[in-house]
Amino acid sequence: MSSGKRNRRACDQLVVGAVLLAAMLTVAPGRLAAQSVPDQLPPAVASTVRIWQDNPYGIKVTRWPVESDIRPTTYAEWMARQAASPGPLKTRLIERRPSDNPAKSMSTVCVIVNAVLYASITEALGQYLTDLAREGFEVELQTSSGGTPPEFRQFLSTKHTEGMDGAVLIGDLPIAWYEETCWEPAEDEQFPCDFYYMDLDGTWQDTDGNGLYDRHSGNVPPEIWIGRLTASPLTMTGKTEAELLHNYFRKNHLYRTGSLPVADRALVYVDDDWASGAEWWSDEVGLTYSNRTTVSDPYVTVAEDYENRIQQNYELIEICAHSDPLTHYFKIPPDNWHNTIGVGRIVEVNPPAALYNLFACSNARYVETNYMGGWYVFCPSYGIVAIGSSKTGSMLNFSYFYDPLGSGRTFGEAFYD
Repeated sequence: MSSGKRNRRACDQLVVGAVLLAAMLTVAPGRLAAQSVPDQLPPAVASTVRIWQDNPYGIKVTRWPVESDIRPTTYAEWMARQAASPGPLKTRLIERRPSDNPAKSMSTVCVIVNAVLYASITEALGQYLTDLAREGFEVELQTSSGGTPPEFRQFLSTKHTEGMDGAVLIGDLPIAWYEETCWEPAEDEQFPCDFYYMDLDGTWQDTDGNGLYDRHSGNVPPEIWIGRLTASPLTMTGKTEAELLHNYFRKNHLYRTGSLPVADRALVYVDDDWASGAEWWSDEVGLTYSNRTTVSDPYVTVAEDYENRIQQNYELIEICAHSDPLTHYFKIPPDNWHNTIGVGRIVEVNPPAALYNLFACSNARYVETNYMGGWYVFCPSYGIVAIGSSKTGSMLNFSYFYDPLGSGRTFGEAFYD
């Protein structure tokens, strides 16, 4: 792992809704490709795309398609499903694990588990902590119950003061929501916002007192990274939350020990609205994977082709497609958006891939039942890490992610960068 200075560049608007599903994982070293990546959009690409008000590069926003027959759960709807009062925040230190490899000491991680869930996954968590310690991490295991987002954020701030670099949140824990009007034409959005737990010294305000933050100012870069494993909304296969997590940690252990076979290559799958910049984005993925396949022909990028390719054994899949939490929508020229692949089919296909970058609107919106980003991670045989958004928009400036990842940082640290 690189110990170099972290990039402290302030995050742009798209990052506010970003979600990292799981985190403390590195990819094998030696994949950094010997190439440079442009900091600006190539002129040939810039001349072919529409300029959006909130996007200086002029790249089309990945959106929730109008063809979708579902709409986002609102904050009011989500609150109606919660307990009347969560009670005060209660945390309990279960154990601390020092690094088993001091010469390779990486960072300090806090694994925070829903207190009720903990008893059902104790053994699996023990294996996870052992795996992390063997790789050089210092690990602290905590359980948590009750509490509001501000209380939980204060707890994270205290742990950061004590030396914590990042946290993995397991099970149902307090969720902060944000609302804003963005894009052109304007859209009003409400979404769960894990960045609230990453930026611990910025100012977050709810100016209208409706329970959602709507202003973020001050010292806004993050202090820590956050990853989460939220399996309670995943009901499709009939497995319990605990069963899904047991299977996840089984896969995680196999991957870390080299017993979950995946090919050392990436698939960069870019649908029509971003095809002109596909090679540019592929070059940025190349900062981690020199061996990769890029698919961007508008007459090739369809659901059937995507389904076939994700079964061809890629370690990382970057999918760029307009989406909602349950479905990817592929454009058929000139303007047909009814070509889709849904979350149920992804679970059936059970792709032999470990890592996902979901340039797919709201695909990681973990307050929605059977959200697709969750199933990419909790598929039966593979699936370890996914990064995506809980709102419209997705990752840009990919090099800030793939450069540190290719240099040996974990997904959590690359997400932080």
